[in-house]
Amino acid sequence: MKKILSGLMLLILVVLFAATYVCSSKTEEVFKAQIEQLNQDYAGIVNVELLDYQRGFLVSEVKTKINLQQESLPLQHQIRHFPWKVRMLTGVAEGSDIAAGLAEQISLEQLQLQTDVSLSGSSQSHFSLPELTLADDEATFTLKGLRFDFDLEEQLSGGNLFFRLEGLSVVEAGSAELTIADVEMDSSFTDLQGLPLGGGDFLIGKVSLQQAEKPIFELNELRYNALSRLENEQLTSGLDLQLAGLALGGETFTDARLQLQVSGIDAAAVRELRTNARQMQADLLGQQIDPVILQLQLLGLYSRLFQAGLTVSLTDVSLQADEGTMQGKGSVTLQELNLSGGASTGFDKIDGQFQLDVDSSIFNAGFRALDNLQRQGRSANPAVLNEQAEQLAGGLIQKGIFTRRENGGYRLDLSIKQGQAELNGNAFRL
Repeated sequence: MKKILSGLMLLILVVLFAATYVCSSKTEEVFKAQIEQLNQDYAGIVNVELLDYQRGFLVSEVKTKINLQQESLPLQHQIRHFPWKVRMLTGVAEGSDIAAGLAEQISLEQLQLQTDVSLSGSSQSHFSLPELTLADDEATFTLKGLRFDFDLEEQLSGGNLFFRLEGLSVVEAGSAELTIADVEMDSSFTDLQGLPLGGGDFLIGKVSLQQAEKPIFELNELRYNALSRLENEQLTSGLDLQLAGLALGGETFTDARLQLQVSGIDAAAVRELRTNARQMQADLLGQQIDPVILQLQLLGLYSRLFQAGLTVSLTDVSLQADEGTMQGKGSVTLQELNLSGGASTGFDKIDGQFQLDVDSSIFNAGFRALDNLQRQGRSANPAVLNEQAEQLAGGLIQKGIFTRRENGGYRLDLSIKQGQAELNGNAFRL
């Protein structure tokens, strides 16, 4: 029995040894292939250089450099090989100028991204930073509770991103203070046949700015939700932006909302656009194409997105002040275009309508806020400002931009039929 058990243990050790060796050699191949793929996908935007790869049995040491426009960031990676996974620790390369500057403020070990890659190819990345303070004679930067998680499925076919920041502040000595609190993002995506689909939620709990101990503005609970989906080879993308409160220029605005949806985008055109755009970026990086010609070619590619027609729906745009509201909605439909003729501007394919109702009180509040910002907080007579706001509204009515509602306030009514526009019932040239 002991011989059998000893034989099994020896066999297990051999298997683990072989698996670790295979994992080590395979990791180097995959690492280099991912760099090549990244440079190909984002040619002209970002470039990653592999400076050195020292492969070891249990641990490999790698050095890379990320080049973004005129800036570069040297990185070092420690890759630990296990029979069942790979763990990579990524940080700023020691000895670099940026590392020397950061080391004066924080241990470089706290600035490491940990990534675990399974044998199937899926990965989980994690980064956290409890607190960071950077200071000089002019300003102090403080960050608290930073967390970042990024999970990727096999062959980069989908994933999930989570980000949280408890607080961030920038204080200029004796001048201004910017504070951001409770930032959170949670999104998921799926790469379906070359199309990025998915959705996510984004939240900023609070943003405030003070100057010389006087409040400039304060924003509360900004929420953003986005979703992209594919139906019958057509893309539909929507967003919902909400703001609970905004204090600006001595005025308070609440319950702001913007709901927008774009539907009818041709999926095949998007795939072609992504493929051709990558090739053009590569040609630009290799100086094989003139930048002006590149812009013209990209314009032609983008125009193909609209050939099948699309619809933009603005289902809600609203804002509330202490005594009034602003409410609007509308849509624009672009019918199928035929660009082969070359002479058509496409305006005759546009139909749409938009209506906006503005209470006089919220119009006056907006005018007072802008005036306060221009005066840099110096006081003014509210009654005088209200009178000036009404005079401005009267001028907009005379120019035909607004009409006066029977129950008070103002209205803007824009309609487009086959490219012919009317603003408040009067012809309007696009």
